[in-house]
Amino acid sequence: MLGATFSCAFLSVTVPGKSSSSSFGEEPPTFTEPMNKSADGFTLIDLLVSITIIGIVAMLVVPQLIMAFDRARQRRTMGDMRNLATALSTYQLDNSGSYPSTAAGLAGLSPDYYAGIPSDGWSNAYFYLGVSIGGRNCSYLLYGLGVDAALGPAPPDPWIGDFFEPDLKLVNGTFHAAPGRPDESAQIPASLAAACS
Repeated sequence: MLGATFSCAFLSVTVPGKSSSSSFGEEPPTFTEPMNKSADGFTLIDLLVSITIIGIVAMLVVPQLIMAFDRARQRRTMGDMRNLATALSTYQLDNSGSYPSTAAGLAGLSPDYYAGIPSDGWSNAYFYLGVSIGGRNCSYLLYGLGVDAALGPAPPDPWIGDFFEPDLKLVNGTFHAAPGRPDESAQIPASLAAACS
């Protein structure tokens, strides 16, 4: 027998026969490269596993990113509302204890007290209500309406799967509904009455 070649899916081995010039016996077998026919690319299984891993990571990360963007918009809205409360207080001091009427709205602050009227973090207008008792606007309500641009709770976001209430309620410079604080919406009428007494 001059030599034999054995092959399998992973390895090819050639065992040469005895050589007449060799006095030490058989030569050791020589190994060649693996016989992988798809060594130059990805298999379908490789692609499916990669796409599955990317999908799982996206399912975990995307809702958190959406929630982070909404929280950032809400924080920006709170900052704008604090600035508007300062402008409303300055307006009240300069106008015999009266805030702008509901008809004048926040536009009554421009240009002397506030340069332009900002929109909330979701590009919605703020809801302003001047409370008038005895011909004097003695109190106000300022609402940031949030993502749904409507008073009341927003429907749950299907992407987040968590309830997120973006509405903010500011009464005479004090938040009655804001993140990290208990919802004191039921106390709004009492706060308005106390400011007008």
